[in-house]
Amino acid sequence: MRTCNRVSPGVILLLWASLAFATSDSPSEQKQSQIEQPHVTALRRELGLSPHLLLEWLPGSNSVDTLRVTDNFNRAEIGSDWGYDPRYWRIVDGELWQTPEAMYEWRYLAVFKPVFNEPGRTIHSVSYRWGKNADALGIREGAHALMIDDPSENGSGYWLWHRNNWNQVWLWIIKYGTWEYYSRQGKSVDQQPANADPQAGDVVTAYIRNEPDAVYFDYYVNDQWDATLQDPSKEFPKDNTWYAGVFIHGEQLNNQVDDFTITWTQSDAVPPANITDLAAIDSSSNAVTLQWTMTGDNGNDGNARNLEIRYSTSPIASYEFTLATLAVDLPEPAASGQKQSFTITGLQAGTHYYFAMRVFDEAGNGSEMSNLAEATTTGQSVAQRLALLSGCDQSGRVGETLALPLVVRVTDQDSLPFKGKSVQFAVTSGEADFEDSREVTVTTDANGLASANLTLGTQPQNIKVEIRASGLAGSPIACAATALPGFPAEVAIVSGNEQRVSVNNAADPLVVKVADRYQNLLANQPVTFRVFSGRGGFENGGSLTTQKQILSDNLGLASVTLIASDVYGDTMKIAVKPDSALSSAVQDTFTVVTAVPHLIQIAGGNEQSAAIGTTLPQPLAVQLWDAEGEPLKNYPVVFKIVGEEGRLANGLKSISVSTSNEGFAQTMWTLGTTAGLQQVAAEAHFGNQALVNSPLTFTATAVSGGVSALLSQMTLVSGSVLPADSQTAAIISLRLLDDFGNIISGKEVEIQVSGQSNFIIQPESPTDSEGLATAELRS
Repeated sequence: MRTCNRVSPGVILLLWASLAFATSDSPSEQKQSQIEQPHVTALRRELGLSPHLLLEWLPGSNSVDTLRVTDNFNRAEIGSDWGYDPRYWRIVDGELWQTPEAMYEWRYLAVFKPVFNEPGRTIHSVSYRWGKNADALGIREGAHALMIDDPSENGSGYWLWHRNNWNQVWLWIIKYGTWEYYSRQGKSVDQQPANADPQAGDVVTAYIRNEPDAVYFDYYVNDQWDATLQDPSKEFPKDNTWYAGVFIHGEQLNNQVDDFTITWTQSDAVPPANITDLAAIDSSSNAVTLQWTMTGDNGNDGNARNLEIRYSTSPIASYEFTLATLAVDLPEPAASGQKQSFTITGLQAGTHYYFAMRVFDEAGNGSEMSNLAEATTTGQSVAQRLALLSGCDQSGRVGETLALPLVVRVTDQDSLPFKGKSVQFAVTSGEADFEDSREVTVTTDANGLASANLTLGTQPQNIKVEIRASGLAGSPIACAATALPGFPAEVAIVSGNEQRVSVNNAADPLVVKVADRYQNLLANQPVTFRVFSGRGGFENGGSLTTQKQILSDNLGLASVTLIASDVYGDTMKIAVKPDSALSSAVQDTFTVVTAVPHLIQIAGGNEQSAAIGTTLPQPLAVQLWDAEGEPLKNYPVVFKIVGEEGRLANGLKSISVSTSNEGFAQTMWTLGTTAGLQQVAAEAHFGNQALVNSPLTFTATAVSGGVSALLSQMTLVSGSVLPADSQTAAIISLRLLDDFGNIISGKEVEIQVSGQSNFIIQPESPTDSEGLATAELRS
């Protein structure tokens, strides 16, 4: 089973400094102006480093120091620090280049010689920076050379590089300075997916872990992990001595290298520098204040871990340092080079003392003893004055402890701190306590200080505290504090929830109450109302907005008016939340529903009559209301002819009309050509549900039209020839029809005859239901 573990967390902490350094400006540019410490100079001589190589010694915090050497190539010639073939390598513009003679692929190895892995020195990372003109082709043809067995161009080992055209990191074998493991054939050890994309100026770093199961290489681009590769066969190293360098493809590609860096670790064996300026700068009857310039971890580099100050009534020799009295409550060391001071208390009055100190690093390495400092304490100390230092006139929220303690100082006759005096802190007005008690007694410390933390009660109010020390000037001290309301912890709906409102109308105000966790009502709290469902909103300068902030009033109430949606039956949900609440759970939700269409009624035009084929004098009118009794505006009503007779305003049998602002809808009705009762239906729906009374039915009576001379008939019933004897009567039958063939009944008929001695008896009654009337003619 393959294991591919990245660098362990402990190692990552150690290596961060290397990564951070590698991605910053050139090391030489950072350090060239700094003076090298003696232990660094000694190591440079031991390693035989050339003056142009930068050596850094970084003190650690875990008894392990990190060291690194960097070649920035800021010179004209490569020199003896590298094992290389001078025909193929040169320095150009502060970068390591190949010469035009490097015409072949993967045959050019350069090995860094001064620092290498050996017993007592473990290399944990090798890095370099891609040159400023490096490109994608060149970067994928340049590699780390690692665990090389010989410091020359003919060495063997691993080459590790990022193949950006494959988006992988590869680990292969270098054999005798070339890529050929066999004749014209290389040897691949491992290939893994890449996670980074190196560019010109980026730093690529290989972290090396030679573990029992495999050799691991963690590959980083700047501070981003790219891949981890391994060789379980552990073909290299052959022994514990090996070198590192660069392995570059030839053929004049843009893969120049800069800032080649090797980093290793070693146990911290360098002690801090000793203090040389320890001095007593002040004294009292029971205390002496010392001052010194702090040194570092390694000499003056880094930060020391701890220090010891000892004192005695007789001079202190270096071999007697541990026999002197150790001062207590010593401070943490300041940064190297900074002034630091400390007051030793509990001394005898009127006594001459000697003081000395040593500095220690995290590995326990200690500096030499400092110079001696001397001082004499003054006479017997007597407590005389109580003075306030800080903590009064604070404000805080109910139920909380004030941010700062109440602090007083007791001083003696020389205005120096007095230790051991009892000071009483007492709440005299309001709800508050010191550690669950309204009174607490505190003894002053070596600095003459006494302090107490005041916890406020549950009600907003003014608090008064008295601080007392018997027999001292300045006692008692009156102190005040203010308990402010807490953060919003509750928002409760007071009114306005579950309303039903007509569309586009203002709802009753939505009102909430805001309180803290102790039920104190909160004034001037910004409260946000937000419509998160439905189409309602709040007025905002002539338009509607879905969110509005309101300040709560003196009763903790916040109120806003919602303008209902323009959609009938719309359910609007409004979230309300105090803006300064510490928890998102402090909120509530209003629900407001727009009223649905409810009722349709006839408003006019019913039961009219008119001649057939004519338009009724009055329109058919209906009026609609919603469930709140408000007129429905712009709501559709459908008028339909019942049967086949008649037409509506659009000349068709059906028309949809929208209501006016008063809820009215109307249409004109032209009657059909058949006399008698005719009908029109008016209907309105909400969704699939008919409104109350829908459909409504309008009726009208169609009255026959005028007598048609063309269609009406006159018939001689008794024959066409009769004697003119004034006794014989000719029976005449009349049948009256209108222009549409409708029978005209109830019509008075008068017949006129021509000729002499003719007279007629007119019909005794109007036309009957068949349109008939009869008359008699005599001659």
